[in-house]
Amino acid sequence: MLLRQYGSFAGGIDLPDEKHSTLGMPIEPAARQGVLRVPLAPCAGPPARMLVPEGTRVSAGERIAAACGGVDVYAPCEGRIGKTVDVQVVSAVGVKHSPAIELVAVGQMAPIRLLVPVFDWRAASSREIRTSLAGGGLTTAKGHIEPLNIWVERGLRACCKCIIANVVEPQPYVTSDHRMLVENGAEVIRGLMIIAKALEVGQMLLAVDQRRVDQYRGLVGAARACNVAMVALPAKYPAGNDTLLVKVLHRRETPIGKETFDVGAAVIDASTCFAAYRWVACQSPQTARVVTVSGQGTMPRGNFWTPYGADCQSMLQEARGTMVIGGPMAPSYQADNAVVCAATDAVLNLKTPPATTATPCIRCGWCTDHCPARLNVKGISDAYELGKIDRARRLHAGACIECGVCSYVCPARLGLCERVVWIKRLLQQRPQQVRPQELHPEARP
Repeated sequence: MLLRQYGSFAGGIDLPDEKHSTLGMPIEPAARQGVLRVPLAPCAGPPARMLVPEGTRVSAGERIAAACGGVDVYAPCEGRIGKTVDVQVVSAVGVKHSPAIELVAVGQMAPIRLLVPVFDWRAASSREIRTSLAGGGLTTAKGHIEPLNIWVERGLRACCKCIIANVVEPQPYVTSDHRMLVENGAEVIRGLMIIAKALEVGQMLLAVDQRRVDQYRGLVGAARACNVAMVALPAKYPAGNDTLLVKVLHRRETPIGKETFDVGAAVIDASTCFAAYRWVACQSPQTARVVTVSGQGTMPRGNFWTPYGADCQSMLQEARGTMVIGGPMAPSYQADNAVVCAATDAVLNLKTPPATTATPCIRCGWCTDHCPARLNVKGISDAYELGKIDRARRLHAGACIECGVCSYVCPARLGLCERVVWIKRLLQQRPQQVRPQELHPEARP
């Protein structure tokens, strides 16, 4: 089955790619770190319960904490258990604090190796696969980070009809999923098939960037063998957003406040597919992921196989600038105690932007023209300034996909995306009318 070309969506913008420095760089093991701080609550749910006492020597892949509503935690490398500390990890709303266990005197991270399957997942039933997915420390890596087995159960209850593996990666600089698909594409496709079998869906799609099609030609055979349709989308930001993918590929509009599950589609990422295959088929737990290190300035650029708990700041070494977790359009600015987790696809060093003063809106309409959710962004911004939350609700502020396009194109340098997102959060938590200062005082001009 050849790569099929699909159409696009209304709105969006063309961004500079900025991927040239890492796009062709193979995945390498991350530099050895003396201490790892492995999060005990990497996703939604309470922290895991420690199983080994402080001072115990553990080997790579050994279970060190048992799930208490979240996921099991495994040692990424050989090392000695240290004390419990507090770290920051990526979450659906930016960052969150999590307890973590120190792993000291750790060994060198091993490269990604081809593993021999020990479980015949093709002959297994859907129930057996779902039982297996409950282990291995498997979590989703995009959006609302949660245990993979819980995500599968929610999709099963929603009676999904198709599953989409999202490898579009529209953000500048980020190339981690691209390199994963180029070098380990067969395992990603098998992992997609495993998750699809657990969801009991028959239609499987693999969505990629149209500019990278030639590099994925070698996966056509593996995709055909697993009955996966490979589709290419035009390069336009934010093409990788879940709701937009479902709208373009599944022809379904996700209602406000709902998920893609509610329209019969499940969207998963390449990293989770890869981890699912290696756990279900090879019994290798999820303890690391590919992280792109790039940006502006001098630093060791590349795509690195990085253990969970690695310090993000140390990956940039002595680079000066602002550390950004994820892409620059919808980033998470984190403190010095940020560590790598399942949702950390990139650690970037970007120049600190000069301080700018917002000016009055010139009514150009660019924010509305380029909004992929087709929102009246300026109207919502006016409602923000006036504190008219009911008006913002009527303008469907809850449909914002938080892509940052409106702030990017605004010639008045207004924090439009920040305003809309804060109103969206408020509508989810406190729907009554409030003063603008209660929303986000820094965003006011």
